[in-house]
Formats: sequence, structure tokens, C-alpha cells
Amino acid sequence: MTMMKGGEVMAIMPDGHMGTMMPDAKMSAEMMKMAKPIKHCMMLMTDAKGKTFMIDTSSAKAQAERKKMAM
Repeated sequence: MTMMKGGEVMAIMPDGHMGTMMPDAKMSAEMMKMAKPIKHCMMLMTDAKGKTFMIDTSSAKAQAERKKMAM
């Protein structure tokens, strides 16, 4: 996985496929009105059929798992 560039927008679909784009200043300003900052780690996983899930990382168990992954 690569880091996002400044100004880049990434979309991750439920079936696991994703896309990125670099919007112009006007589109970026419009998208920022819908955006909320990420306050904690976000974890995504894909099942055997390719469906993508987001994991709530607020529990102690999930925080321990994300710390293992980040090392």
C-alpha cells in the first residue's frame, strides 16, 4: 500500500476495487465540505469473496491488533 499524495482523493468500493484522482482546486474545496478528519486508525479487510469491510478500531482488542500491524 502506498501513501496518499497531498490533495489526492481515494475511493474504496465495497467489492474491494479502488480508484484515485487529483481534483482541481474548485472540486477539492467542494469535496472538503463533505470531509471529516480521521481521529483514529482505520482498518479495512477483504473477505474470501472480495467484499471489503471496515473495522471499528475503538475497542481495546482492535487497538492491540493495529499496534501489531503498525510495527
